[in-house]
Amino acid sequence: MKYNNILIAPDSFKGGVSSVRFCEIVSEKIKKLRPEAVVRSLPIADGGEGTLECLKISAGGKSVFADTVGPYGEPMKAEILFTKVNEAVIETASCAGLPLVYGRMDPEKTTTAGLGKLIEYAVGHGAEHIILTLGGSCTNDCGAGMLSGMGIVFRDADGKRFVPTGGTLGRVKTVEKSAEFAKYADISFTAMCDVRNPLYGDNGCTHIFARQKGADDAMIGRLEAGVKAFSAAVSEALGQDFSQDEGTGAAGGLGFACRAFLDGELKSGIETVLDLCGFDRLAETADLVITGEGRFDYQSLMGKVIGGIVAHSGSVPVAVLSGKYRQFDTSGFPNLKYIIPVSEGQELDYAIAHEPENLRRGTEKLFSIIEKEGY
Repeated sequence: MKYNNILIAPDSFKGGVSSVRFCEIVSEKIKKLRPEAVVRSLPIADGGEGTLECLKISAGGKSVFADTVGPYGEPMKAEILFTKVNEAVIETASCAGLPLVYGRMDPEKTTTAGLGKLIEYAVGHGAEHIILTLGGSCTNDCGAGMLSGMGIVFRDADGKRFVPTGGTLGRVKTVEKSAEFAKYADISFTAMCDVRNPLYGDNGCTHIFARQKGADDAMIGRLEAGVKAFSAAVSEALGQDFSQDEGTGAAGGLGFACRAFLDGELKSGIETVLDLCGFDRLAETADLVITGEGRFDYQSLMGKVIGGIVAHSGSVPVAVLSGKYRQFDTSGFPNLKYIIPVSEGQELDYAIAHEPENLRRGTEKLFSIIEKEGY
């Protein structure tokens, strides 16, 4: 049997080609090598920055830009993807992402308030299921900004209402659900979340992630104290402590907000994306699935894009085009049939600059092997 029905479903190469560009390069090369082949492209992401761009192509739907605010409260527009009439995908990074604050990072002051505005817009335009991608945040506010915009009221010791940021979480003394918040009672929430960190502690959001958002040792101490105090106030108000649940430390505590206030499901990013894209249905009719990422090793199969692709491809053979490949025992993955490192021996900067030609060469090598095998 010839591999004439081919599905391309890659991750992006960190710092290099996007998953969309990977699909373009490899698809173009396959059509030259095997003109009779039917090639379908399904760019994939795992819930981090760029997920919306992939889903627009892979899942389809209607994209709109809504008024919101950025990490420091500045007016901006951000994208919402309505994958169905009543389902919307919102990317945390679109209004509270690290790229928006490069050169001015301060997790004591950044806010998720923009997310609250985007959720309000989506629900106001018919969404009954909200999917949040939690990757790439620049915040450590436990989702308090988002919740404030949805109708959760935070008050300080004097009873004054305010919108907490990472640096003022410790001022929260009382938490109330306003009448405005009631409109979300029948809305279901899913948060794409691939980290299992609790809200606070040595493995919590502050100690593990705040440094990459601009925090130094002193700030980490202040942020952690604020997160703990905020968690205590929320637990008292709700009568339940969610702080040590897996994933509540995602996105600077945004996972905590989703669990505690929205009854949200914290779900693997890749599982959510593959479901939205209808990957299983497409893989069933494929003779070969081609995927890829910048560095392929055993960790790639543990809840990441390639791991999801391999698991959901069933008995369909999978080929991996990777930048680098750290060899490991693949015997536990019988459908992982081809691994082609395309930039072995190259320095990183050189490899990134030459990724298109590396991928073309890797695709040619893959099909040379396939031809010799009679496929």
